[in-house]
Amino acid sequence: MNYKSIGFRAGLEIHQQIASHKLFCNCPSNIKNEVDFTFERMLRPTQSELGELDRAALAEAKRNLRFGYYVLGTSACGVEADEEPPHEVNEDALEATLIIALRLKSTPVDEMHWMRKIVIDGSNTAGFQRTGLVALGGEVDGVGIETIALEEDAARKIKREGRMVYYNLDRLGIPLVEISTKSTIESPAKIEQIAGRIGSILRSTKRVKRGIGTIRQDLNVSIEAGARVEIKGVQNLRTLRKVAEREVHRQLGLIRIRKELERRNVTREQLENQKFFDLTGLFRQIDSKELGQAINSGAYVLALRLPSFSGLIDSKQKEEASLYREFDSYTQIEVEMKFMANSDRLPNEIVDGPMLGEIKKKLSIKEDDAFLLVSGKRDKATEALQVIRERAVKALEGVPEEVRRVTADCSTEYMRPLPGAARMYPETDIPPVLISARRIESLKERLPPLPEEKIDDFLKRHKLSEEQAKQLMDQELDSLFEELTQTHPKREKIIARILLNTLPEISAKGIEINSDEPVRSVLEAIEENRFAKEAVNEVLTYLFVNPGESVEQAIEACKLQILGIEKVRELIVEVVMERTELVKSQGEWAFSPLMGVLMKELRGKVDGGVIADLLRSELDKAIKKGGI
Repeated sequence: MNYKSIGFRAGLEIHQQIASHKLFCNCPSNIKNEVDFTFERMLRPTQSELGELDRAALAEAKRNLRFGYYVLGTSACGVEADEEPPHEVNEDALEATLIIALRLKSTPVDEMHWMRKIVIDGSNTAGFQRTGLVALGGEVDGVGIETIALEEDAARKIKREGRMVYYNLDRLGIPLVEISTKSTIESPAKIEQIAGRIGSILRSTKRVKRGIGTIRQDLNVSIEAGARVEIKGVQNLRTLRKVAEREVHRQLGLIRIRKELERRNVTREQLENQKFFDLTGLFRQIDSKELGQAINSGAYVLALRLPSFSGLIDSKQKEEASLYREFDSYTQIEVEMKFMANSDRLPNEIVDGPMLGEIKKKLSIKEDDAFLLVSGKRDKATEALQVIRERAVKALEGVPEEVRRVTADCSTEYMRPLPGAARMYPETDIPPVLISARRIESLKERLPPLPEEKIDDFLKRHKLSEEQAKQLMDQELDSLFEELTQTHPKREKIIARILLNTLPEISAKGIEINSDEPVRSVLEAIEENRFAKEAVNEVLTYLFVNPGESVEQAIEACKLQILGIEKVRELIVEVVMERTELVKSQGEWAFSPLMGVLMKELRGKVDGGVIADLLRSELDKAIKKGGI
């Protein structure tokens, strides 16, 4: 697809947890599922400085939810419970954010002010998230950085039971750096490139957390004739491109639907004037056990006619935009209810031919009209149809501005309206933080090297391959590699092989690797020629399985005691003499099969290079003697 021709524009918001204690207290930032006690809250929207209410907060308030909070005393305190004011700002987290800002060529502010961002979905006990602007400007691979902020992470959602939503406070307050790019990214592929580059710079600072849930990417996507849509919670870098591509297809599909509705002369007034029809009596007659039981328990079946919407609600192609999916996600979020059926795809067990005729007659359905059915308690069913009718009106505009979340298949679904300026107001409990020029100059003098600088150093100084250097950086093993090579300067290749190949192989067997001490012990043993380097995998595996034992015990258990040269020579002569026919027929080419036989016997007991040299010598002698 030519993304330039459709006016594709995207921006990134990257939220990365900083490896430190919480932002406004000294609680550790550990994620644990233990619980000491719980408490409950209800949250309501508050007005901005100008007396306005944010539309996203209002939409959340309409859901009338209650929130329960799980608390472990060692990972949360009165600050997270909103029972005491925030303590002093975590200086370590601020320093990490400043380092990141400088590495992204941003300009730190002279004085940092804190704001409250209204959030009443329960993820923050106070009903707002604290955020502070740290730096402005900057650039990554040709894409401008707009802002860099330091903020607190949200509570961790555990479950929902009806109108009750439960959160764990262990994550609330963990410091986050938020990096917002300008919306000038011109293709989905470029999004992935920029996110990858920012991620590598973040990791190079050694000041951020790693692992699932520690980084989250939000996307702002728009196309010409579409609208800005904010997509929340892309955790996997490799899915960013696909998410953006699917959002483009969705917006293009909604634009096509809008144009078709215009062609059919559908108006806002037509849709807003549509009434709801009670079809419960009709559906009492059908042979559907599930629906029959629901009706007998007091459920209603209500219907909504959508004039000239025939063929536009449901799409049989998953990739195409579908008003059905839009209606479904809206009703699930706003009313906690799925709607039952639509006229573009009717379930045979519910609506057969005669029933369809009755419905059309009752609703006065014309040729191009569509209808939707919902079933449930009367008030909820009515509310669901109201939501669907409002979303149908928005279809006349094409693409509504909204916040959406990513689903497992990289599609998106509705979350809430796009927040406005009324979402933010000043924080009154935290004084401004001065950021002096002296502090910035001091940080500039000790900035960590950029990933490409470190990789270049590894290539030149340690003679690693580019792939090995990149892997060490990506897996944050570069510092350990440098430390080990300082102690063992001639062992760069074996150290790289242990870190990048041997340890992952051991881990893949389900063996826990929770210390680098066995690696240090093994390297010392190799240096002292206590066993051959070819047996590294065996020795390390033994040490990780038996963490209390020594290298000597591992060598003995694996039967890897070093053999003397004369003993090795005797064995090689014996192997060559036993295979005289092989030597006669293959000559020098007999080296590889003979080496294979010897390594089975001698692996880990003698260096492979020594075995190879001795074998070549004995093989040459045998060939000169005619294979004897």
